[in-house]
This record gives sequence, C-alpha cells and structure tokens, in this order.
Amino acid sequence: MNKMTLTILSALFMSFFWGGCSDSTSNDKLDELGSVTFQVSGAVEGDKEGMADFWAMSAYSINSWEIATNDYNPQSFSMQFQKTSQSEIENPDPGTYSIGGGPDDYLAIFIDTENGFEDSVEYNTFYEETGGTL
Repeated sequence: MNKMTLTILSALFMSFFWGGCSDSTSNDKLDELGSVTFQVSGAVEGDKEGMADFWAMSAYSINSWEIATNDYNPQSFSMQFQKTSQSEIENPDPGTYSIGGGPDDYLAIFIDTENGFEDSVEYNTFYEETGGTL
C-alpha cells in the first residue's frame, strides 16, 4: 500500500465534508445520496466528483462512523473517512480533526481505480507515520 500525502487528505476532506454532503434519511434512491467534488494532486492528479453517503453503526460493542464517496459509470475512485471506537461516536461538528493511525484519529482511505479495479492503488492513513489534520 502507498502512503497518501497529508495535503491531499486535508483538501479532500474539507472540500467534501463542508461543501458537498447533503442530508439524507434514506439511501433507497441514488438521487437522495449526497454529492462530493474535490481536486486531487500528488501521486494522483485530477478533478473528482461523485456520490456521498454517511452511516453510523454499532455491533459487538464496536461503534463505527463513516463517510463513503465514489463516482460511477465508470468508477475511477472511492474515498472513505471513518472512525471506530468502543465508545459512542457523535456526528462531528465543523472543526479540525486528527487523521492517522492513532486510537482517537479519523482514518482516511482513497482508492484510485482509474485504470480498473485490478490495477487499483490504495492510499490510507492506517499507519502511525502518516496523518495530519482535516
């Protein structure tokens, strides 16, 4: 797995979270999903846009909160921001949050599928040596 630079993650999340996600109580229809637009620079270059969805889940004393995004027809990327905890996770207010591999951090995953799923490349902040703020 490749490392994604901090600058890319910060720009991606801020563009998405504060500018592109719409509120939806049902995920039954594609037009009820939120949307995302952002620019990627670094190992991957380009303007991206697609759909966005949010969910929170609790199972076996583990709580999970996630925003998932991707484009479609054809799919060229997917991006997730997630947090897991044994404590309840509340929806975050606008602000600054830590991303990386620590227990209180949000994790970020960007998968470039521009060349197809078999040749996809994943960038993530699962490792403590990567991270920053969003």
